[in-house]
Amino acid sequence: MIEELRPTWTRLAISLGAAVLVGGAGIVLYVQVVSFRQSDNPFLHVLAYVLCWPVVLLAMTRHDFSHTFDLARVLWPFGWTVLFGYYYILVSLVAVLRRAVVRVPRNLSG
Repeated sequence: MIEELRPTWTRLAISLGAAVLVGGAGIVLYVQVVSFRQSDNPFLHVLAYVLCWPVVLLAMTRHDFSHTFDLARVLWPFGWTVLFGYYYILVSLVAVLRRAVVRVPRNLSG
């Protein structure tokens, strides 16, 4: 399992792009839907938490987390690093699953 987590340039680039684009979109969605209560749609609430839950968890442990400006204080020192680690693990798990599916021999001749 350690071999699958070994960094490669492709994984690093995909993880960094996902952290900035998908994680950034998750933070914006979290602020709009959860903090400012722009929508009561439960799917949007779950999606906001899934996309950026490491930042929200870090904000809850570091600060009082009484308002949305706490996310801005967390994002600068550690938030982007935590998001990058989260998406790096997700990208590595997808690579492991893809490799496991590709390695399975398919006997179509019956």
